[in-house]
This record gives sequence, C-alpha cells and structure tokens, in this order.
Amino acid sequence: MPGRIKRSSALFKASWSVLREDKTLLLFPILSSLASLVVIASFAIPVVTLLTTDESLRDEVTAVIDQANQSRSAAAPASGNAGDDAAAIPEGWEIAGYAYLFAFYFATSFVVIFFNAALIAAANERFQGRPTGIGVGIGVAAKRLPQILGWTLVATTINLVLRAIEERVGLVGRIIIALLGVGWAIATYFAVSAVVLEGVGPIGAIKRSGQTIRRTWGESLVIATGFGVAGIIVTVLGIGLVVGGVFAIASSATAGALGTTAGIILVAAGIIVFVGWAILAGTLRGITQTALFRFATDGTVVPGFDQQDLQVAFQHK
Repeated sequence: MPGRIKRSSALFKASWSVLREDKTLLLFPILSSLASLVVIASFAIPVVTLLTTDESLRDEVTAVIDQANQSRSAAAPASGNAGDDAAAIPEGWEIAGYAYLFAFYFATSFVVIFFNAALIAAANERFQGRPTGIGVGIGVAAKRLPQILGWTLVATTINLVLRAIEERVGLVGRIIIALLGVGWAIATYFAVSAVVLEGVGPIGAIKRSGQTIRRTWGESLVIATGFGVAGIIVTVLGIGLVVGGVFAIASSATAGALGTTAGIILVAAGIIVFVGWAILAGTLRGITQTALFRFATDGTVVPGFDQQDLQVAFQHK
C-alpha cells in the first residue's frame, strides 16, 4: 500500500503540473457549478412562486402534509415503521413528485457530466498538442451529446433506484445497498472518459470502464481514496473555520465589532475552502482520469506524466 500511495502521489503531482501550465482547465468545474445553480433555481423558483401565489394549491399541499403527519403519528405506535404513511399521499401527487424529482436529478446530473466530459476533452486535446480551451472542450462534448444524454439517463436511474431501495429496507439492507453504490461508482469511474474519448454509448461506457478498472484496480482505488482523504481533511478545516466564525459572531456582544468582523472573515474563508477544493479536486481528477484512460486504451504516455508511473499503475495486480 505505501508503494501505491507513493505512485498515486506521483500521478497527482503530474496532474498538478499540467494544471499549472493550463489554468483554463479550472474553468470547467466553475462553469459546472454555475450551471448547476441555474438548474436548481429553474426547478425551485416555479414551485416556490406557484405555492406563494396560488392559495388553493398551497392549501391542498398543506392538507396533504397534515394528512401524512397524522398517518405517521397513528402508524408509528402500531408498526414502528414511518414508511407506512406513504399511502396517505394521493397517488397523483406521489407520481408527480417522483417525476419532478427524476427530472431534477437528471438535469443536475447532466450538467455535471457534460462539463466533466468537456474537461476531459480539453485535457485530451492538450495532451495531443492541439489547441485547447473552454470552447474546444465544450465543442467536443457537444458532439458527444447523444452519448452523454444516454449515460446521464442510465446513471440517474441507477442512483435513484438505489436510493429508493435504501429508504425502504432495514439497517442490513441499507449497508448492502450502500456497498452496491460504492461498487457502481468504482465500476463506472472511467465511464465518462469512454463516452467522450471513444464515443461509446452507456453500455459500452460501462464495459470500457470495467475493463480499465480491472487493469488498474489497486491504483484507481488509491486515487479515489486519496481524493476522499484529502476531501475529509479539507472538510474538517472548512467546518472549523465556519464554526469558529459563527462562534465569533455570536460572541460579538462581548467582543465588539472586531469579533463580528473576524467571524465574517472566518466564515467567508471556510466557504472559500469548500468551493476552492471542489473546483481543484474536480479538475485534477479529470486530468488524472484522462491520462490513465489514454494509457490503458492505447498505451499513450501523455505529456507531463512519467511512463514508469503509468506502467506500474497498470500492471496486473
């Protein structure tokens, strides 16, 4: 394991060097975040507006919620299962809710997947010595739009099905479903790379990703774990800054204006840490995935990466 961590660290450093030479790659996660906010707003604003302007609809929704709460209170002592109140929700409302939820998840997933594909495409163009940039990456991803839509549909459906099952089973079942979710995430780690670089459909992407994972099983897990561990560290740091800032603001009555100012600065710093890490991690992950996938599929050692590191990463475990 120490050897794998060292090799994965070398791959991280190589990705960082690529990013230092082409900082425009950072713009893809930023655009993804901004587009995601627009999508979220486009789904939330109509609902909020409708509920605040249509009194009859608001009363109907309130009645449904009250009915569900009453059913939950009545069913809890008898069965101990809070899920028994689902029948209290009218069928039409439930179907509409599921359809709206699916549309929301599909739209947000599509935005993330599309800009991730654009990032991979831009990194790949750079690796091949061709002109790159925001327009180039988005242009390549746009050419793969049917495949990206197909993969988004499959990924959204699988994730929602797993979540729906998880909400309806006991503790052991939830653990099993969680493990299945982890397995699915690992098996499809290179799926977007296969979609954008090879133009395969959803089934082909799963197969190609699975083949690549089998060849890089240990290294891919260490890479994913490395991002996860780093993410935990950054999360702890960000939470510490935000909590410290909130505490400083709450204590401003005794600390005065200086305490309030310090608290605002700490909260802002915590938010910057969260956002900055999300952008940086997303970019480095896309660069690393592109380099690994290219070497796995055609043996190409992309500029900025060391052949020995890639060869060791792809040795049969």
